[in-house]
Amino acid sequence: MSRLVSGMVLLSLTAGMFAAGGCTTVARHAFYELRGATGTIRWIEEIKPVQIEPCKSLNFAPATTTIGPKLCPPELLAEYDRAARELQRTAPGFEGEPPTLNINTEILYFQTKGILHGALLLARLTFSDQDRPIGSAIIYVESKSFREGSTGDLAETAVKTVGKFLKQAKTPPEEEEEEPKKPFWRRH
Repeated sequence: MSRLVSGMVLLSLTAGMFAAGGCTTVARHAFYELRGATGTIRWIEEIKPVQIEPCKSLNFAPATTTIGPKLCPPELLAEYDRAARELQRTAPGFEGEPPTLNINTEILYFQTKGILHGALLLARLTFSDQDRPIGSAIIYVESKSFREGSTGDLAETAVKTVGKFLKQAKTPPEEEEEEPKKPFWRRH
């Protein structure tokens, strides 16, 4: 009987440890895999939509870096430039007429995905309207996903983040209704 009791105790301790730490770890990693790479723009000199509105075309200069090929693989620059050319062709509100919004990108830091840390890309963006600087920002791209932690994934997410900002800047704000929001339990 003591063998059965000790087996039950061991089983309950194992289940408790898994429930306490294992489930949350598994759930967290599943969330990171579903979410993939995420990007954020952190402004140094913020651009107002009114500064971008007159621009009818978009030009990404080839991405550069000063940290060398050991810390910034050439594939990263090539993937970034490829994704930027795609955005130049498809960005809504930028049909290819002057004036042009120019975007220069300098890769500041890159880290591949490891077992204990996520992949990371930091780049400085400089925006100019023809020859006049209008703003600058740091773009921060992170991925804790094994599925989306490569150089191509981070470069593509960085460019998509810039594209999302440009789309929001070119889209006029819609009129919001004045009706107050109901509490979540009364919205049905």
